[in-house]
This record gives sequence, structure tokens and C-alpha cells, in this order.
Amino acid sequence: MSSVPVVPYQSTPSVIEYVCGSWFTFEFILRTAFSPSLRRQFKKPMTWVDIGALLPFYLQFFIDVGDMERIKIFIMFRLLRVFRLFRFSYRLQIMALALKGSLHELGLLLLILVISVIFFSTLVFYTDGDNKRSKFQNIPKSFWWAIITLTTVGYGDDTPVSWSGRIVGSACALWGVLMITLPISIVNSNFSLYYAHAKAMLRLPKK
Repeated sequence: MSSVPVVPYQSTPSVIEYVCGSWFTFEFILRTAFSPSLRRQFKKPMTWVDIGALLPFYLQFFIDVGDMERIKIFIMFRLLRVFRLFRFSYRLQIMALALKGSLHELGLLLLILVISVIFFSTLVFYTDGDNKRSKFQNIPKSFWWAIITLTTVGYGDDTPVSWSGRIVGSACALWGVLMITLPISIVNSNFSLYYAHAKAMLRLPKK
């Protein structure tokens, strides 16, 4: 709720934030107090992430609302706490292993993406850039359009206006589908492999 400019002190969101902040503090103190080795505990990156995530909760009692902009970096630490979910879900751990096992393929995908962005950005500039209504005034400005088209996001803020430009855009979208599908199938195959291994190790019931 720290991103909302003005929130009533006794509003429901504020109460929820105070309850969650107090609970996280209690959990952090217990985890630290019962840790076998404090030195090892404070060498863990997630320990410092927890500290950084808790700091804004307590600093808000001593800092004016207008000064909260100065501690934005600590507020962003809260996002990293999401990675704690990996501890409680073996499926998330398997997904992480599958991604780790597919680093070569994902790196190849990134390389192909960069080459494709440069290629289609150049192509759409030369086929559509001469039109007065075109937003592709130069090749670097076309990068954004190429990225969102290749990744099949398609915000639609920049679109070709000429027929030749639309043909390039169609080819770019089709190539993006093919480009992303191939590595994803490899990641899915690795996930199935790790999942089958985990089921065998943990003797989980089949679903």
C-alpha cells in the first residue's frame, strides 16, 4: 500500500499491511533466533532481502509520506520475497530446474530474438517509413514494435500503415510464433523429465 499516495490510517488496506508486516517481523525474529548459526544465516541472500523488505514498514512511522520516494529501492525488495514460494512448492522447484536445464536453448532463443528484432525493424522502416502517417521514423524506434510483435504481445501502439509494411508485420508475427514455440517445447520436455524423476523419488501418487 506504500504505492498509494493517501490511504486512511485506519482503513482496511492499512490494517492488512500492519498485520502482514508484524507477522513477517515475528517470523523473521523466530527464524533468526532459532538458527543454528547466525553467521551462516546472515550469509544467505534471502535474509538480507527480508531485512530490506521490512525496512519500509518501519521507516514509514518516522518518514513523511512525501519522503517515501527515497526508500523505493527497499520497497522493491518486497517483490523478491515471492521467491520464497519455491521452498513450499516442489512443482516450482521442478520448473526452476527445467529452466536451468534449458539455459542453452533459452540463450539461443534470445540470440535469435535480437537478430530478428534488428532484421524486422530495418525491414519495416524501409517499407513503411516513407509514409507520412508512419511512426517508424528510424530503425531504433522500430525496435519496440518488433519486440512486441515477435513476442506476440501486440499492444497496437505502433502499427504499419502501408500494405508493404503490413506484409512485413504479418511475417514478423508468424515468425515470432514459430521462434517462441520451438524452445518452449524443449522446456516442457525438460519439465516432464524432472517431474517424472521427482514423482519417482518422492513416490507421489499419480494424478
